[in-house]
Amino acid sequence: MLPPLPEEPLTALRRAACTSGDSDSIACLTGAFAGAHLGVDAWPTEWADRIEYRGDLQTLGALWDA
Repeated sequence: MLPPLPEEPLTALRRAACTSGDSDSIACLTGAFAGAHLGVDAWPTEWADRIEYRGDLQTLGALWDA
């Protein structure tokens, strides 16, 4: 079994996308969990800039953390 990669979201996402079975759903959840855990700054800028509803999600995250 491979160790979890909580601080390396791109590697975790690549591994999830390359798994057997329902890899697209696994990768989707991996990205969502990594984003929720690490925040937008963990992703490459060109990826983070393309997040739909980014401002709304950041506002909700800030309210959740308050």
